[in-house]
Amino acid sequence: MKKRFNNLPNSQLYWKLPKSFGPDFQYATTVKTGNLLFVSGHGPKLVGFDNFNTQNLPISKNNEWITGRLGEEITIEQAKIATETVIANMISTIKKDIKDLNKIKKFVRLLVFINATSNFTEHYTIANSATEYLINYFGVKGKCAMTVAGMDAVFSNIPVEIELILELKN
Repeated sequence: MKKRFNNLPNSQLYWKLPKSFGPDFQYATTVKTGNLLFVSGHGPKLVGFDNFNTQNLPISKNNEWITGRLGEEITIEQAKIATETVIANMISTIKKDIKDLNKIKKFVRLLVFINATSNFTEHYTIANSATEYLINYFGVKGKCAMTVAGMDAVFSNIPVEIELILELKN
């Protein structure tokens, strides 16, 4: 899988996953039922990434999150990087849970929440970078259904939060 990333431009995220950390609150990061794995909402947390270049990104005061609201303090390109960071975090969480990413049969659905002003209209541009990441990492099984919703506020002022459902092999 990782071989696909040797030729991809502009993303230090494609070839290195962050260290996975558990949630700060009382919920499960993943829940398996049958062959489906539900992955709780993740944000663009930077903890666990080594040598991540944050020079041109809006970052929280504690250097833990990429932050910002689309239409205000974060650009579309910065939000795409934040979205890729979210997906990398999710893959790390999945790997921690199922141990072997080859157990993934296909990705079923993404639910993407975009923190944006009421006049921002490029939600799918941001969300599409999540599916592009999955397709680049996992091939055709990364292509899935997607729902995108604009929000007036998201926790910690992060630009994007994503939930994920995937199917595992028997």
